[in-house]
Amino acid sequence: MKVVIKVTLFYLLGIIGILCISVFPQFFAKGDITNIILYFHDLWKFLGNFIQPGSWTYQIEGSIGEFPILKTLWVPFTYSMSILFSAICTAFAIAFILAFFVNSLPKQVVQGIKQFLEFLETIPDLVFVVLLQMLVIYIYNKTGVSLFTLGSYMDDRAYAGPIITLSILPMIFLFKILLFLIEEEFSKDYVRFLKSKGLSKTVILIRHVFRNILPSAFHQSKLIIWATLSSQFIIERIFNVNGLTFYIIESFSPMTIAVSLILLFTPFFITFQLIDLWVDESTTFESHGLAKIPSFQPISCVMKHIKIIHWKKLLPRIPIASLRRQLKNYKFAIGCLFFILTIGGSIGYSIITDNHVDQANIFYEEDGTTIKSTPPHPPIVIRFYWVLIKRDLICWIS
Repeated sequence: MKVVIKVTLFYLLGIIGILCISVFPQFFAKGDITNIILYFHDLWKFLGNFIQPGSWTYQIEGSIGEFPILKTLWVPFTYSMSILFSAICTAFAIAFILAFFVNSLPKQVVQGIKQFLEFLETIPDLVFVVLLQMLVIYIYNKTGVSLFTLGSYMDDRAYAGPIITLSILPMIFLFKILLFLIEEEFSKDYVRFLKSKGLSKTVILIRHVFRNILPSAFHQSKLIIWATLSSQFIIERIFNVNGLTFYIIESFSPMTIAVSLILLFTPFFITFQLIDLWVDESTTFESHGLAKIPSFQPISCVMKHIKIIHWKKLLPRIPIASLRRQLKNYKFAIGCLFFILTIGGSIGYSIITDNHVDQANIFYEEDGTTIKSTPPHPPIVIRFYWVLIKRDLICWIS
């Protein structure tokens, strides 16, 4: 009963937090961010609308149409979740398989793989996306074989590209974590005891080590999953995936943000809570055959964490010194250099070219959606559309 109350309370607290966050974009758009009373006024007004199911509508700014928000967001939500869960399952499966096979290699090779993984961690998702798209285009130009769709268009949805690129970094992070956990587990006494009984390294790894590192790998995977979810926003934009993030941007209202975040929060919360219960039951110390469930004391837990905060480290001069120390880490330095060059190049290009962007003319069929020709256009198509343009111009002048 305590567990049910605890899970329900945590879920309600999560919903309340989502509702409070959903009002921030509207509050910031008004410009007066120092007026805290205005924020609570907007929050109270939004809560009044949220508890009324009739106000759950999806509306784009400038449009008079209103649609049921759950019905509107459900299809893009399932599309985004299918990509996300496929990427996570792919990353976890590949990471466990690689960890199993790499563990049989010599230690020198394993150390080299760890250093290579540390280098891959510094590469942003955007680089993987660009390289993967360039590879697909290159193979298509050379062989005429299209490995997968590079972007969604109408009913032709892209799956393989977003799933592959979204699974790369989670696979790298989890693979590295598993290597460290396996290495630490093999240094324990029970592994030496099993080796003395004649068990092979493979049997120990499958029957004992993997089972013991699963709880630690699960707790580490929470951060990996949330980082993957944040990366999905960029992946969907690049592959033109009309998923949940597309609809959030189109209607950046508190109601759309709240409902979208609740749809994302609920399945992950339920999944994590169920796995947490399973992990706690399998790892909690048993006394007299009964597992002890830790008591839920939220006030004492919060006070405990407040006491351990190093308040002196929050002084203004400390972050500068901390940044200098972080720059000595080559992974952090490479990541910062990438973003500095990217942002600096973007700013420089905007100043030099006056925000000029090369545009390509795409010719469509009469229905206005089917693409007829893309650059470079055949001469016949160009002449045909030039005749149409001249005809329309003459009619307009006359």
